[in-house]
Amino acid sequence: MGVLLRGPNGETIEVTVEEAAPLIGRGWRGETSAERASRIGDIAEEEQYGGVAGAVNTALVRGAGAATLGLSDVILTELGGSDSQRALKAMEDVNPTAAIVGEVGGALLGAGKVGKLLPVGPAAKVGEGITKLGAEAGVLGRTAIFLFYLTQLVIRE
Repeated sequence: MGVLLRGPNGETIEVTVEEAAPLIGRGWRGETSAERASRIGDIAEEEQYGGVAGAVNTALVRGAGAATLGLSDVILTELGGSDSQRALKAMEDVNPTAAIVGEVGGALLGAGKVGKLLPVGPAAKVGEGITKLGAEAGVLGRTAIFLFYLTQLVIRE
């Protein structure tokens, strides 16, 4: 088993005990418990929010946020609390490109600029079903139902 060292530029490597001594003399140091916890957290976030499914989810959530001018983010945070806030941030951290694509796409859809380019048949049927389910609910309920069904449409790995 090796020793984890952090270099002068912040990189982390695993070396044998014999290899560690000369590196420590050149500015390398042992990884602190806070640095280790942060690195392990980054790995866990990558496993949970990475891959194709994570990128698609990130694009959809960020698109919904842009299309609703942030209302969907507020609702997700209200429904899920601080866990939702952490999840939204982690999704963006792991999938920055998908987050940007979702933001731009959501902004365009919200502004009605690309609505004519989308096939309306399937979207209309989904929208009609969501409207029927949320007919008795207030704005919060309808938005929650919409977000639930939106996440169910995501391709999962």
